[in-house]
This record gives sequence, C-alpha cells and structure tokens, in this order.
Amino acid sequence: MYLRYLFFLFFSTLLYAQHKKDGILIQPKTLQKGDSIVSIARAGALLQKKTRIATAKKIAESWGLHVAYGKHVFAKHHHFAGTDIQRIAAMQEALDNPNIKAIWMARGGHGSIRIIDALDFSTFKKHPKWLI
Repeated sequence: MYLRYLFFLFFSTLLYAQHKKDGILIQPKTLQKGDSIVSIARAGALLQKKTRIATAKKIAESWGLHVAYGKHVFAKHHHFAGTDIQRIAAMQEALDNPNIKAIWMARGGHGSIRIIDALDFSTFKKHPKWLI
C-alpha cells in the first residue's frame, strides 16, 4: 500500500517516461496555444476552493489554453470530490480523450490511491498527455 501511494505521488511527473516504444521514451508534446486541458479532482473535495480553481483557470486561459472542468469536479462525497466511481469516470474520460493535451489535477490527496487500480491506461499510452 505504501509503495502504491509513493508511486501515485510521483505519477503526474513520471508516468510519461515509463512507457517505451522500440526503446524510445514517449513524452507528450509541449502544450501550445489553442490546446485543451481539463481540470479534475481525483481526491479531495473542492467546494471551498471554487475561487482558487477559477483563478487557475483564468491563468491557463491567459496562456492561450482552453480549460474545461471535468465531471464532478465540485462534487462532494464525505471529504472526497465525489464517489470513487465518479472520480474514476472523470479521470478515465480525461485519459481517454485524444483532444485533451493535459490533465490538471485541481486537487490530489490520499483519495487518489483509491482509484488508481481501476484506471485503464491503454488509450493514454497511445495519446500521452501531461499530468499536472
């Protein structure tokens, strides 16, 4: 359990480098003006952080990026941003969408470890994207 937790902490910066194709590391393309990113909450609830999330969105938009909120980003189930099923669905949808060039985690936390084993990374490997 502890090792899975450590893996997920470093997940957003290292996962792109973990997949090799013909001995070459696959890395997402650099973000460009006009690219789309999605902000999701993979763990803790964000209800009291709407202003901060809106500010972050404005900053990314000032860089020329199109920013969308993932489904259930402001949901609440106990202290999580929605149920495990909702958070899995939001993360999977973002991973699978080839038009999304980066996934911006609005909030992480120990709830992340509850969903990682349920995610399918096969499409993500074909269409790598930045996990921020």
